[in-house]
Amino acid sequence: PRYSSTPCTMFRAPTNMRRVDKYAYDHAVVSIGPFHYKKALVQGHKLQFLFSLTRYQTKEERENRLQHLAEAMKKLEGRARQCYSETFEDILQIFLSA
Repeated sequence: PRYSSTPCTMFRAPTNMRRVDKYAYDHAVVSIGPFHYKKALVQGHKLQFLFSLTRYQTKEERENRLQHLAEAMKKLEGRARQCYSETFEDILQIFLSA
């Protein structure tokens, strides 16, 4: 199957474990979730990826693609919320922000 039927939960790394190696639990390239979304390095990579997706499209094509992606994310919002141990009020905005 495309998606696992087994539920998963992502937890924030405990503070005492992060003290051992501050960077061991940080994403090195891209993060699409709410735990690291405000980090500048991550945001830069997401913008580069988005630019590469839409580089050769007209403004109208680009807007249509972005609208389609936003609609797809909206449909997955409930599933995304179930995957985190914490509650994020603005999780959809987090996933859609760049």
